[in-house]
Amino acid sequence: MNEIKKILVLIESREQAQHLIVKSQTLAEAVGATVEVFTCCYSQSLSNSYLFDREAREHGKIGFIHGVERWLDELIEPLLEKNMNVSTDVYWDRHLEQGMMTKIERYQPDLVIKDCRYHHRLDQHLLGHVDWELIRHCPVPLMLVRPAAWSEAPIIVAAIDPIRSHEKTASLDMRILDNANHLCHWIGGRLNLFHCFQPLPTSVIFDDTVMFDYDQLRDKLRQTHLQAMEELLDQFGLPASGMEAHLSEGEAHQELPAYLTEASADIVVMGAVERGIIDRFFVGTTSEMALDHISCDLLIVKDRTAVEEE
Repeated sequence: MNEIKKILVLIESREQAQHLIVKSQTLAEAVGATVEVFTCCYSQSLSNSYLFDREAREHGKIGFIHGVERWLDELIEPLLEKNMNVSTDVYWDRHLEQGMMTKIERYQPDLVIKDCRYHHRLDQHLLGHVDWELIRHCPVPLMLVRPAAWSEAPIIVAAIDPIRSHEKTASLDMRILDNANHLCHWIGGRLNLFHCFQPLPTSVIFDDTVMFDYDQLRDKLRQTHLQAMEELLDQFGLPASGMEAHLSEGEAHQELPAYLTEASADIVVMGAVERGIIDRFFVGTTSEMALDHISCDLLIVKDRTAVEEE
């Protein structure tokens, strides 16, 4: 992970702002980064109330923005009390995702942190449209956080895929491991590895062209994936004996959320490819449904090659 000097905190929901600030403060203190807290605001009713009075509309808009600025100033008081380098900014923009992407382009942060949207009827924190736009287009690591506090020794899971079919993503696992390893050092966490592979179809049992025993083929496939995990760790310089390396057999969109729950994970570090769409884990299923079943925080990193091509 590149050195983190600037952290941009994006607030979508006032309800989740406090949790977002606490986690942002933890990371910023650990790395000594500057923090900017940003949100967009817009009032359709205010705009409609002064359709034919531009001066009054601008006056109302300024007052509305000042109210949001006062709220942000109150929100960052705990950080200022610790003499942290923190500031705030507000845009008037009816399109939240556009306002946030414009801010990212102008501020040039090293890390973006944002809250997940809360759905009252479902009583869950799910990824919304703005989150997916950021996943697709944010050029720097993106952390999407939920309200649950990190444990005293956070468990950080690196979701890797060491056996690849796309050469352009060959370096992505190294970036995932690098980011996860740095997080562990910064917040005193423990690193776990997760990899999932597709099981061998049982239909091969009835295929006369297959001369090997099904169980032998299955074991060989599993050993191939285990070896790939070990080689990746060796290449990165991490001892396999010093962490939990979990290999699942099945559909990743089902196995990964189940493992994260079982391991009581605090953060999962994942890779995004092909313009940021996280489909290398979830081929053949709906990515949104898969990620919405992950209850811990997400750190999304991109392959540098993919970022340069966008």
